[in-house]
Amino acid sequence: MLERNDFQEARRAENARRIQANPALVLGLVIREKSVFDARDVARVLNRHIDDAARFQDLMARILQDPQILRLDPGRTDLGSGLTLPERFTTVGMIRLEAEMVSRSVWLSARSSHLVN
Repeated sequence: MLERNDFQEARRAENARRIQANPALVLGLVIREKSVFDARDVARVLNRHIDDAARFQDLMARILQDPQILRLDPGRTDLGSGLTLPERFTTVGMIRLEAEMVSRSVWLSARSSHLVN
């Protein structure tokens, strides 16, 4: 059991080192789960790898300021419920992927052999 714990700690330390060197790695992990995400989603992934609070805050700021992030919704207060809705983000890569999917769907819909509704 100790060997497994040592292995997991070593792996976690290596992942933390990699994220520190390249915070955009976290975006890849978030995007695998959701194409549109908020800061809490980023924090959940980052929290799996980073224990130190100051380092966590620094990485959160660096990730959310990454040039690959696009803000889709600035966040607001819902007047009906009074709830604060968080900012919503995606990435440039996800927008490109979805645009390509639309383009291929349009192309396929023009073909008689591929009916697209």
